[in-house]
Amino acid sequence: MSNEKFINVEIHPTSFVDENAEIGEGTKIGPWCIIGPNVKIGKNNVLKSNVIIEGKTTIGDENLIHQFVIIGNKSHDLKFTAEQATTVTIGNHCDIREFTNIHAGTPNGPKGTWIGNNVFLMSHTHIGHDCEVRDGALLSQATTLGGEVIIQEKAIIGGCSAIHQFCTIGKYAIVGGCSKITQDVIPFSMSDGNPQSLDGLNLVGLKRNKFSLEDIRTIKEVYKALFISDEGLWSERLAMAKSVYSGKPVADEIFNFIEHDSRRIICKPRNKNNSSDDSTN
Repeated sequence: MSNEKFINVEIHPTSFVDENAEIGEGTKIGPWCIIGPNVKIGKNNVLKSNVIIEGKTTIGDENLIHQFVIIGNKSHDLKFTAEQATTVTIGNHCDIREFTNIHAGTPNGPKGTWIGNNVFLMSHTHIGHDCEVRDGALLSQATTLGGEVIIQEKAIIGGCSAIHQFCTIGKYAIVGGCSKITQDVIPFSMSDGNPQSLDGLNLVGLKRNKFSLEDIRTIKEVYKALFISDEGLWSERLAMAKSVYSGKPVADEIFNFIEHDSRRIICKPRNKNNSSDDSTN
């Protein structure tokens, strides 16, 4: 096809871009790429080579998409056909490395598969259907997200980790490499292992992101009240912590996550996970 429709867009002659696609100015499409008819790509993006973007996919501005990335293909959810696939939405300034695969959403998902701004997806990352990866998150090499996983802002996932369907990883949390994640991880914390365990706080990450000493102290105190204290059941410790620390923004982030964002069991330190605690949320 002729590339005359696309103004100020560089398209390598070996690539195919459907004439119904929308490509923003300044975007460069390298060799052997395929862009489908329902794809919308913003300004100043770079597609290195052999990139396939299909389905109802919308991509923002100034993203870098490396070789052999596939975006918008049918998910592994066998309940739905390719015709029922919904959307993929990707924000601005993302770095999507080699062999990453981002599946289309399904009719069950509230807003399709969604990637925020300034997200770094290292090579061989798999983003399942209806996942949400929020601003500034980093997924290391060969991370696998099951369907409908939520990775909150600035969370870091170690390489070769697998995250179970419906899990939520809190903001500024870090997951160690090669972990099997089947429980939700509270904000600001560290989780690791197979089986998974809560291993303290992401203090290095908090300092790098310029959290104040007062905020870090509050996070430590809430963590101790919830996960180190042996006084009372989980529900009682949560109520006690809220009575003392509610109103402090970083504490409220943890409480809101536990009470509203979490959809599975909250991950606890290993002795807590194996206890008879009433952790049924």
